[in-house]
Amino acid sequence: MKNENACLLEIMFDKTQNSAVEIQSKIEKLLKQKLRDITKLEALDSSHKTVKLVICGSLNTIDECHDLINQFIIESKLNCIRITDDAGDIIRERAYPILSEIEQRFRQFINQAILDVGDVDFEYWETIADSKLQDKVELIRLKSQESRVPLHPLECTLFEDLLDIIESKVSKLSEDQPLYVADIIELLSRSTSIKKLKSEIEKSVEKISYWDRIFSRYFQDKQQWNSIKQSLKFVINERNKVMHHRPIRLGVINALLSKKNEIFSILETANFELTQEEKIETQQDIKDLQTAVDKMEYRLYPLGNSLIPTDEFLEDLEMLSVSEQKNFYERLYFLEHLANNDLLMNHHSFNKLPIKLHANNIYIFKVNRLTRILCKLDKHKDYQHPVITLIGIFKRNSNFTEDDLLRKIGKLED
Repeated sequence: MKNENACLLEIMFDKTQNSAVEIQSKIEKLLKQKLRDITKLEALDSSHKTVKLVICGSLNTIDECHDLINQFIIESKLNCIRITDDAGDIIRERAYPILSEIEQRFRQFINQAILDVGDVDFEYWETIADSKLQDKVELIRLKSQESRVPLHPLECTLFEDLLDIIESKVSKLSEDQPLYVADIIELLSRSTSIKKLKSEIEKSVEKISYWDRIFSRYFQDKQQWNSIKQSLKFVINERNKVMHHRPIRLGVINALLSKKNEIFSILETANFELTQEEKIETQQDIKDLQTAVDKMEYRLYPLGNSLIPTDEFLEDLEMLSVSEQKNFYERLYFLEHLANNDLLMNHHSFNKLPIKLHANNIYIFKVNRLTRILCKLDKHKDYQHPVITLIGIFKRNSNFTEDDLLRKIGKLED
């Protein structure tokens, strides 16, 4: 436990900008009103490139010194880095449990709003979260599996992403996206006139808000969200300071306690005892959102476009033997055919298949360079594309037959 009466602050400065004597002189002048409370202040040559400033005092004293020193550093455009910050460590330790309570209470609200009232199954995450967020969360879950602790995706979602879930907006069709034949057929099936068709198109491109359709239903005052949103953004900013060991001020503790009380009091007003009519409307809204996400995911992964070979790939392919090239193209042809099969285009298998394969230690990140170039794939995007994942399986295991693959998919569908 750090001693609040003897907090050490050490900052390393660029010696090419100021010598040790200059740093000490400027800091003493800067902190002249605080010198009586500072038990130690000196600047030392740390190396031929750096000067180390050392200040020691009580928690309150060092906290007050921070503002003055930060202003000096900014105005003088000095290069520096903090190497010891005892006061910051004490403040971060006090802030962490407050931040934890706020974050967990907010997760509880999201889960209850969707699961308990929305009448969806426990795997609602796969149809509520968009693909980018699912990818991000799945990576965290995979890393957590090493400790063999079962985690719900909501538990692996970063705090700032929780806020995005509530504020996100989706539409069945995007204004800048070309219509597929299936989209046109669906629109025409619901239209009996040009006027009706226009209305259906307008509804299809209309942005559906998670807040408007789901979460706001539980509050009498709809404007409360604007207040809680600003408070959550403040909390997230301070949380990042705590988690990443950035400078933080003592006054933040009282500010966080105030924000916690505000957030909790607003969330406590949430009324989950909706009328039967309101429940039916909420359930339908959730289905609309799920449908919009389905449509959006379908548009995000045009299967054929991901399989166009690049010039770089073709150059690398020439290095393979004729038989290896033939073998590769045969497998690729089969995968293209499989990608257009209804089995893979079924929404649930489309989303679950890659995740299940990851659980079996078949990662898209482990495919070889040829496959990555072929699919125009980088490490952090599109790894949920089933075709790309399946190519990864084939490239890693040339003995993997069509029957083997179909059996694996069959098991996943059970």
